[in-house]
Amino acid sequence: MAHLWIEESSSGDAEPEWMVRPLDGESVVPLPAAHHALRDGVVRAAALLLHSRLAEGESWLIMNVTSSGVVLNGAPLRTGIRRLADRDEIRIAGLGRVFFSSERLAQVQPFPGADRRVDCPRCLQEIRPGTLAVCCPLCGRWMHMNDELPCWSYAETCLCSQPTALDAGYQWTPNGF
Repeated sequence: MAHLWIEESSSGDAEPEWMVRPLDGESVVPLPAAHHALRDGVVRAAALLLHSRLAEGESWLIMNVTSSGVVLNGAPLRTGIRRLADRDEIRIAGLGRVFFSSERLAQVQPFPGADRRVDCPRCLQEIRPGTLAVCCPLCGRWMHMNDELPCWSYAETCLCSQPTALDAGYQWTPNGF
């Protein structure tokens, strides 16, 4: 699930504090700027994040709705709209730094099925629709994760090096930027 890392505070040489804002279920997310924030009780957005679902997957777009003040990865957003990529930095005058992230967390969920047979790469058995499993956030492989076949948590990492602890948290944070 896509999310935003929003800089909460930064004092001098101290590391900034970051808040994570999930974008689950959202289709339009306004990004207000402090100087545009409240007029007549209405929040004015400097930019909008737009969720797009396509046959080949989902994507997020950023659309500039002001004449200036929106910067994407150090360059002013003059074209009006751009597709966001993982770890893009968004700066809006008065709002501070925001990072877009498409990183997902591993979670146990019923396997939704596929148009072809899917075998677990650990036990090599078929994963049947409805069976509890985990889709690796990094490589996209499905593995069983139930009492009978705890394949996801069998080793410390997936075959691709993604940690398999369900409480591992995000692997990337904006600290250091």
